[in-house]
Amino acid sequence: MTVERHGDPVAVAGHTSPGAPWYAEVAFPAVPSGAYRRRLDLALDRRAHDSGVTEIALDLEAGRLRVGYDPQVLSRGEARGLAERHAARLLDVDSIARSDLPVEQLLPCPTCPLTVECALRKLPGVLGVSVRYGSGQVSVDYDPRTVNETQIRHRLTHLGVAVRTDSAEGAAPWWRANHLAVLTATAVLALAIGMAMGRSAVLGTWATAAYIAAYLAGGWQAARTAVAALRAGALDVNVLMLASAAGAATLGYWEEGAILLCLFSLSTTLEAYAMERTRRAVRALMALRPDEAVVLRNGVEYQVPVEALQVGDVIEVRPGARMPIDGVVQSGSTSVDQSALTGESLPVERGVGDPVFAGTINGTGRLEVRVTARTQDTTLAKIIALVEEAQGRKATTQQRIDQLQQGYALAVLVAACALATVPTLFFHRSFATMFYRAMTLLVVASPCALVVGTPATILAAITNGARRGILFKGGVHLERMARLSAVAFDKTGTLTLGRPRVTDIVPAQGVASHDLLRAAAALEQRSEHPLATAIVGAARAEGLALPEVEAFAAVPGKGVRGTIDGQPHVVGSAELLQDQGILLPEFLADAAERLRNEGKTTVIAAAARVLGIIAVADPLRPEAAEAFQALRRLGLHHLIVLTGDHPTVGHAIGTQVKADDVRADTLPHEKADVIQALRRRYRDVAMVGDGINDAPALAAATVGIAMGAAGTDVALETADVVLMSSDLRHVAYAVALSRKTAHVVRQNVIFALAVIAALVTATLLGLLRLPAAVVGHEGSTVLVILNGLRLLGRAGTSPPERRPPTP
Repeated sequence: MTVERHGDPVAVAGHTSPGAPWYAEVAFPAVPSGAYRRRLDLALDRRAHDSGVTEIALDLEAGRLRVGYDPQVLSRGEARGLAERHAARLLDVDSIARSDLPVEQLLPCPTCPLTVECALRKLPGVLGVSVRYGSGQVSVDYDPRTVNETQIRHRLTHLGVAVRTDSAEGAAPWWRANHLAVLTATAVLALAIGMAMGRSAVLGTWATAAYIAAYLAGGWQAARTAVAALRAGALDVNVLMLASAAGAATLGYWEEGAILLCLFSLSTTLEAYAMERTRRAVRALMALRPDEAVVLRNGVEYQVPVEALQVGDVIEVRPGARMPIDGVVQSGSTSVDQSALTGESLPVERGVGDPVFAGTINGTGRLEVRVTARTQDTTLAKIIALVEEAQGRKATTQQRIDQLQQGYALAVLVAACALATVPTLFFHRSFATMFYRAMTLLVVASPCALVVGTPATILAAITNGARRGILFKGGVHLERMARLSAVAFDKTGTLTLGRPRVTDIVPAQGVASHDLLRAAAALEQRSEHPLATAIVGAARAEGLALPEVEAFAAVPGKGVRGTIDGQPHVVGSAELLQDQGILLPEFLADAAERLRNEGKTTVIAAAARVLGIIAVADPLRPEAAEAFQALRRLGLHHLIVLTGDHPTVGHAIGTQVKADDVRADTLPHEKADVIQALRRRYRDVAMVGDGINDAPALAAATVGIAMGAAGTDVALETADVVLMSSDLRHVAYAVALSRKTAHVVRQNVIFALAVIAALVTATLLGLLRLPAAVVGHEGSTVLVILNGLRLLGRAGTSPPERRPPTP
């Protein structure tokens, strides 16, 4: 392992700026990405705990790890040490194991995921913990030489979190599946009975018994989670609530304590129901795949479970049925609705040789499909895995709240103790009065709304995007995308279709267009160049019979030559003609210049004289200009085109989409340097590419966006945001969704802080009774959850056909 470069601002084109990021770059033996990638990503996610680290860029195949850092926070030596430790973790990849543990039920409270994290992180050998509310799963990365899965399961059970086993799967009894609602209903009924008894002269003495029953039912879940938190060495809102209820009972305010626990239990039930909506959204993705498939073996149809399918099997997909697995069409043609995976609003045509994906819907044709992936390796399975993993990756706002809430809860407890004792000891106030206010303070100062508002909003937004084929790999990328001020687009395959085609045929005088095309295609059919493919395709589309070619030879960088019917021919650039001593007529030279100015590549065919010019271009995507307009309407006025093509071609594309800047003649590794320069100028920059050749630039950007990634493993692994379809308008939708999410998060934080401040002030002034405090506290918690879940509501609609969507 060596530190190749260290301590200097990143330089682009020989220039640096005072605000440029500093970095340490470490080289290590290349690591294959496939099986290790998810584990490495989660291990590297611990960088969030490294103060002063601004970013980590990882290139597994090249064996490079770049750690960006703030020189005002970290010294050269400290940055070097961090880079080397991260690289050492990669080299020791075999010592990292991961267990994905499905749980029957997470403790349903805002701080319970943090409680689980705190408890598991204290186990020796645990490297990372991810708690996913949306899918009901706890993922743990650990060193198997120090700790094992049995110990992790035991710790979860100790916390009261039941880990589901294969034998335990199945529908739970209704009372168990809805135990929170049952407990809440019991508590409310007991409270109502107690209040009725308390107002009766005959039964008044029995009211306390009813209130105790309300305490037991309403406080059962709170007590369970509070004990789990204390076992984990943490304080949470359940501890504060139980302390307040116990204090009320001590003072004889049984009714008010029962009201507190009933409303707290009701709030917890509503929170669990709201979060269940995100779980249902994830399960809806899982439900897209059929359980069985019809496989054809020796001409006989067999109904088999999808899990039994093997790569190479041939299955039958009937009209209107869902594709059970990824494959390639072997027989038949149809239209396929891919909206569930890619968000495309219109079906796509599929015929022999075309790929199809699990979860998509067959149209009116019968297909025979050859299986190309196992069930766990399908695009749909990868989407589900990405969505679940993204739900476990916290946004920066949520991380900060998590870091502060333990100290905040302790401060609230200390403040309540001070409020109960200091006025009594030094100002001769009634202890009962001040103790009551202290119990009320425990309720109103609890950070429930503040803690739960951000994850609920992030989960809703991630699920919203997934339904449209937009995959965010965590809340942090949602936040970063909301801050974008510039977007760079790769040209080939991103702004263009990536399939060159013949656009113009200009024959010389006395030469027929089809003779020009036939001669050019005859030579080009022996070439593997993309331009040759386009010319041959055009000839075959017109049904031209191509003559035999003899003495074929490629002239590197210039074209090809050969003999047709005993006469030498050449096809290529003007330089090739000059080498052969053939002059280009003036009118053809003017035509070639005009075509090049339009961004087209010209190919000249000649025999004894020039036969004519064929122009080839990679067509612009039909929605590209509209996508740029949509981004401008969102306030993004720095839109850049990156291309390795000639500047004339690049500027022609830039003119068509009305780009602000065009950077041409850039190689893949140079695109990353351009992105770094753009970041120094505009700060937050997104890069949109195909996720393969653009990997360095995607990694260098604030947010890397890979589009058209259905079935592309590299794109799924490389980018921060993955667009499953090739519709550029989804970039604008992703930006709009990110900004809407950031707006809702700010709304929830400001609202929660304002409510806490108002309730605390009223409590300290003695203006608030405990029941009213509970209503205000629990009401604000439910409101921020519902406000965040508004982002789920727009996920079911598709983007307009020609108008870019906005959330």
